[in-house]
Amino acid sequence: MKTLACKLALLLALAFVLACEDDPAAPQSNTSAYQALTTREAVLNNLEVGWTQRNAGKIDELLDDNFTFYFSPRDVDGGLPPSWDRASELTATAGLMTSNTSPTPRGPVCTSVHVDLDNDEVIWTELPGPATAFGEVSYSTTVFYRFTFEMEPDMTFIAPPGAQAQFVVRQIEGGEWRLVEWYDLGNDAISAASSAASQEKPWGSIKYLYSGKPKDEGSASGTTTWGGVKVLYRD
Repeated sequence: MKTLACKLALLLALAFVLACEDDPAAPQSNTSAYQALTTREAVLNNLEVGWTQRNAGKIDELLDDNFTFYFSPRDVDGGLPPSWDRASELTATAGLMTSNTSPTPRGPVCTSVHVDLDNDEVIWTELPGPATAFGEVSYSTTVFYRFTFEMEPDMTFIAPPGAQAQFVVRQIEGGEWRLVEWYDLGNDAISAASSAASQEKPWGSIKYLYSGKPKDEGSASGTTTWGGVKVLYRD
């Protein structure tokens, strides 16, 4: 009898474990992890994970020495520059990622970051151009992106539905891959979801907030209005 009871207890425990695995409401483990930059896909993976985990050092690692970021047509039409270089990219990236811990943040205090690249089935296109002595070839791909940035005092920025980015990578000497160019294609369409509490912005617009240029230096209140939205700075 005791043996039968033990077997029944084991079967019940096993059934409980299987039910938890099939339950979509059960907590899921976080499998996001950095990868060695030995594949083109690893560049996109580390870009996504680095942004979500607010790790500017990992972003630094994957950018090519000659990296260029290109702002979306919507941003350029709104007065932002057509592009900026690696140094400006890292300044803005680090500014955003440390804004919630720095005593003197460069831009609005960003309390939460989540970035998602649609990079599960990436199609790469080889780009024409001269190869180096170690056989350098550049590849390009275009993927959809989604993000959510929550900022003080009570603002949420999201990507426009259908927003896309084009990434160009190259293999450097030693076999690792680097991100050479990043085109924020954005999406000109603004959906009805954009409201006073949730604003749709291309990725470049968010990064530009931390370039040090949008802030109204004459404001003593620690707030500034950007794109019709009031955001908070810690002075």
